Amino acid sequence: MTHRVYLKCDVCDSIILTRTQIGHLEEYPIRIHCAKCGILISGEFHQNPDAPQFAMSFENATEVPMQDPDYYIEISGELLTEKIRPFDKAKDEFPLPSFFKSMNSMGGFGEPSDESTFSKFANNYMEFLDFIKTGWPFVRRIHELWTSGNHNYLAQQMRDYLPPDKFPLNNDLEYLRGIHQLFLVGFRSVLPSNFYQETSHAIWNGTSEVVKANSSGYKVLTEFFNDNGYLDQYEKRVLKILNGFVEKYPFFITALGLENYKIKPDLVRNGTTTVSFEDVKYYYLECFEAIGEIMALVVAYNNLKYRNDCFKMANSSFKTVKTLQDFISMRNKGNKLLFCTNAESFYNLMGLEADNGLRNAIGHDSYTYDGVNQVTSYFPSGQLGKGDAQTIYLIEFIQKTIDLFYVLVALIELLYQTRKFYYVLHGTTPIYPEVFNKPKRKIGRNEPCPCGSGKKYKKCCGFYK
Repeated sequence: MTHRVYLKCDVCDSIILTRTQIGHLEEYPIRIHCAKCGILISGEFHQNPDAPQFAMSFENATEVPMQDPDYYIEISGELLTEKIRPFDKAKDEFPLPSFFKSMNSMGGFGEPSDESTFSKFANNYMEFLDFIKTGWPFVRRIHELWTSGNHNYLAQQMRDYLPPDKFPLNNDLEYLRGIHQLFLVGFRSVLPSNFYQETSHAIWNGTSEVVKANSSGYKVLTEFFNDNGYLDQYEKRVLKILNGFVEKYPFFITALGLENYKIKPDLVRNGTTTVSFEDVKYYYLECFEAIGEIMALVVAYNNLKYRNDCFKMANSSFKTVKTLQDFISMRNKGNKLLFCTNAESFYNLMGLEADNGLRNAIGHDSYTYDGVNQVTSYFPSGQLGKGDAQTIYLIEFIQKTIDLFYVLVALIELLYQTRKFYYVLHGTTPIYPEVFNKPKRKIGRNEPCPCGSGKKYKKCCGFYK
């Protein structure tokens, strides 16, 4: 189902024929740049699926009766559409909606319960939108209790959400496991297929290898980051990033859907109608800055693995950065990430492809944005006119932002494993069979771990015995 609305630009009086997809989403933002004057027309779509009724509202444009339009654009909350263009009566009076092409490229239409690629995509974004409404306030609350050190209420808050046989919630290690589990359940629908499984497996193997090779050095690493407050600091930073992702999620849905396209879309003609560059540029910076800060933990792991000392840095062009503390003291987050371009394994686990030039351009306003064509031109130097300008489509920029978020998810896993090892190395007992009130017996090394992690016992709690 589609709905036509004629808009009159409040600046240049151009008439824009909009054709909006009425789909699964109950609400989503609308962002259109007038093709004549370039002004941003912001709007909102709201749908009551029970009625059914829907409504649209706009700023910088006024809805007018049907008349000859100057421009034409199709609007969708979750799929790519053709960018705004001059109205062509022969093509645009009764066209097949362009977002049909997107649906077809993802395996057809179907209902959310079907097995088509589009239906799986729809299931994912509807699941996460439901989590935002019903789950995130609680998950954020327990994260806030944890990061503020107010642990007295955690068991009470989490008890209704976690089975007591697998999560006894009787010490800080068990609180940590429970919080991590609730994070995974909430955010799983926004991660690529097998992303978390592969990432967590690789990080577990990497940390386990370091512990076995140099347990005393690893204890020093965990004590340094815990006792100096860095783990607390990083977890607070991560909470802000997670909260920002939840707030920005409606802007990201279209870009998240691109991984489901079987044929790469033509970004010259196609774009998004739910977001403008200004909506997300600062979140990109926040992710970039957070990665630059937390990357010290990754550096320490590589230092311990390759130089047998978590404080000893690899040789680099930064001659004054010889110790981990030197690295932490660096103020330029972009320069920090230059350390992460070598082949050392913990850098590879993060999957980081940071564009320091893009970060410089946004941070120093050395860019221009063409909203009609959805293209950002930027100067990596951080100064307008200095050096060669580069360009990036809006949808590509959103993908880069999402990729940074995925790096932070990987860092969350490394933080979790580091904090977990710290507790165990300092005397906190992991969950064992007696906690379950089950008959005591020896657990086979290849059996599933009773803690519910999904790993074999020998690679989880049994690793510590």
